[in-house]
Amino acid sequence: MNHIADELGIDPLEFRLRNHVGIEGQPGERVTPANEIIDTQPVEGGIPFSSNGLRECLEKGAEAFGWQTDTAERSQSAEHLKTGSGMCMFIYRGGPGSRSSARLRLNSDGSVQLIAAIGVSYDSVRVTFGDTADTPEAPITAGSTATFSTGSAAVQAAGELKAKILSLVATHLDDDVSRLDIVDGSVVSEDGNVQLPLADIAALAGEETLQVEASVMPGSRDYIVNSFGAHFAEVEVDTETGSVRVLRYVAAHDSGRILNPQLATNQVEGGVSQMLGFTLSEEMLTDPQSGVTLNGSFLEHKSEILAEVVIPPASPRSRSVYLKAKERQAMDFALASVALAVDVANGTVSEARLVLGGVAPVPYRVHGVEDALAGMRTDEIDAAQVGRIAAEGAMPLSDNGYKVRLVSGLVARAVRTLLTGEEREGASQ
Repeated sequence: MNHIADELGIDPLEFRLRNHVGIEGQPGERVTPANEIIDTQPVEGGIPFSSNGLRECLEKGAEAFGWQTDTAERSQSAEHLKTGSGMCMFIYRGGPGSRSSARLRLNSDGSVQLIAAIGVSYDSVRVTFGDTADTPEAPITAGSTATFSTGSAAVQAAGELKAKILSLVATHLDDDVSRLDIVDGSVVSEDGNVQLPLADIAALAGEETLQVEASVMPGSRDYIVNSFGAHFAEVEVDTETGSVRVLRYVAAHDSGRILNPQLATNQVEGGVSQMLGFTLSEEMLTDPQSGVTLNGSFLEHKSEILAEVVIPPASPRSRSVYLKAKERQAMDFALASVALAVDVANGTVSEARLVLGGVAPVPYRVHGVEDALAGMRTDEIDAAQVGRIAAEGAMPLSDNGYKVRLVSGLVARAVRTLLTGEEREGASQ
């Protein structure tokens, strides 16, 4: 594509802006039958995309990179150090996968046994991972399939469980189900006269298990579901040593609705790292006649080394502490742990971040406590109460129930540690 742009005397970015595929899709006619799911990488035309942010990726990526102002300087070099800039755009399949199922159950304590949009808080969700004795059919977590397949099944199951709960309450109260909804973990009516916590509804069901299972075949019969992106890079090459340095890199992605921003960012950064390795240090040599791989082994593929890690300085208002409970015989092993960070200004907490470890399959943030602490004055916070509230959402593995009490005490201690620091600072000013 760059060779064509050069021959035409057009800037590589401008060439792509003039010719990239639009939301209407490729020209041509559809060959996939109307009642069949469209392949995620079709070679046919006449099918629109479900969405297409490719042009925005090109424009915003170029703006962040400074492509227009950088173009004239790309050929500048100093002796043996040569610099250059390049860009590309891409399209990536989305929404593949095989049939996937999800099961949701309302527990007796009012929690829901799977995360989904049902009207309960994140902290009231219990998730069962990888238990083949209980989990329904689902594809592997690979190839960008899980969110579109299993996620879609979870959303459908959530809608069915919500409808089942509301129908039960409507029958019990002899009310119209259309007047009811689930808000903040309770069934409420339009006029406000009804407000039943889900725990009460679970008891109301008695021996009946409020559980549903939904199964979906991911894909679309009307649209091509793809993601888009544009990448920009500036590199420096030492012509004497062959050393290559990536001076700047900008990645602009249209990934649809982002469910987990941190994981999405990690995936993009990991992809960039993977392709840098593929480009610079992981050449696959093959015999042109036989196709036999000539590399001795994959050990010849050199991995990138982080020569520098830059951590931005913490705000002067930020305070943090990490505490863990340990066994005396293994002092480095944490039975339970707590990480707490708060930003404090004028004696008031402006932001809080709390992570608990050892009381769930993986460490997790306690968003309910974070939201409750924000806006509170430090001298009004009850550390013991914060500890009790933080531990309420714990999901310890079997035989680890005792860790809930440990983590509650650690949270209380962490809060006191940070408050003490704040009080001392205020007293010295």
